[in-house]
This record gives sequence, structure tokens and C-alpha cells, in this order.
Amino acid sequence: MFTGADEALLRFNGLDTIADITLNGKPLGSVNNMHRVWEYPVKNLIREQGNELVIIFSSPVKYIEEQFRKDPAILGSEDAMRGFPGIRKGHYMFGWDWGPRLPDAGLYDNYVSYQLIEKGGIISAGTVLFCPPKHFKFIDPGLKIRLEGDEIAVSAAAYAKSVEIRNENDDLILSDNFFDLNGDERRVKILKGDPRGLSVRSVYNIGCG
Repeated sequence: MFTGADEALLRFNGLDTIADITLNGKPLGSVNNMHRVWEYPVKNLIREQGNELVIIFSSPVKYIEEQFRKDPAILGSEDAMRGFPGIRKGHYMFGWDWGPRLPDAGLYDNYVSYQLIEKGGIISAGTVLFCPPKHFKFIDPGLKIRLEGDEIAVSAAAYAKSVEIRNENDDLILSDNFFDLNGDERRVKILKGDPRGLSVRSVYNIGCG
């Protein structure tokens, strides 16, 4: 499935902060900013099965120490660790007049997403959790649904795992019956069933039910 698409992308939503990423032993990229999404093309690296994704995080403390050595003018605050303005990471983690100096590192969203692209359009997308779903901290994705002709559009304000669309007869067949959203929108075609009484839910809603 992966190797047959025109392009395959891996997307990281929560890497904190300094890290090197490899896929199947090949360098994928180096990251240095926890406030953004990192996306990489992986079609030439990914396998149909047996993939190994490795993320190695480096010390943010050593990083800001090096930044401070290069430019002592980036002190920032006497209440915080020296050099903290030189890193794109939550600055409160380095101490303040109200907080301890406890900069951590790691995955703060605990998932990676993928997209398969063919002829300029997304033909498959999903996410893989780095922890069991019951231990993942889901927040309300604010799912919204609307009918547009023979298509149903679903949008989410936050990460939504295993989105499911249902009708009042519970006999709806769609071009994609289960999918994930990353705070974006997805359209699916109605293949069979009456779209009256549409409802949408995800793992968040099931867990709260």
C-alpha cells in the first residue's frame, strides 16, 4: 500500500525539542522546535512491513549551554537557566520566579501520522499511537459534520482517533468508514445508505460514553 502511492508522508505533531529521526536506519531529519509540525517524505524509505522508526532526543540543557557560550547576551532572565531564549521550547520549563528549573524532553502528543498521496490527492491517512489508547490523553476534538451532495465532510478542532460516521439506520457504507483527523477536515463519499440522521464520534466520545 505505502510503496504503491505517488508519495508517502510522515508527520510529527509533538516533538520536544532537540531530536534526530531515522527510518529503517536512514536519517529522516533533525528537529529543534517543539512549537511546529515536522513532515517528511518517506516513499523511498518505507517498507510494506517491518519498519523501524527511531527518535533520539538530546538534552535541552546542553543545547542552551552551547547557545549561551556562543552569545552570552541571550541570558534572558536571572530567574531562569542561562541561554534559554536560544531554544524553541516552552521557556517556563527553564524556571521563572514562580517555577522550578525542570526542562524535559520527549513526545508530548504520543503519536505520528501518515498520508499517502496519489495524483495530487490523499488516498489514505491515519495515525499510530506510541502508547495504548487507554493511556492516551484524548481531548474533545470538537467534531462537526455536514452533508454536501454525495459527500460527507467531517472537521475536527483537535486530534481525533478513529472517527466514525453513522446514520439513523446504522447501515451507512462510505468510501472510508474509519479515519483519523489532525485538527483538519476529511471528505468521504456515500456508497450506500440514507444520510438522514447523521452523527459522528471518535475514541474520545466512546470513552466518555
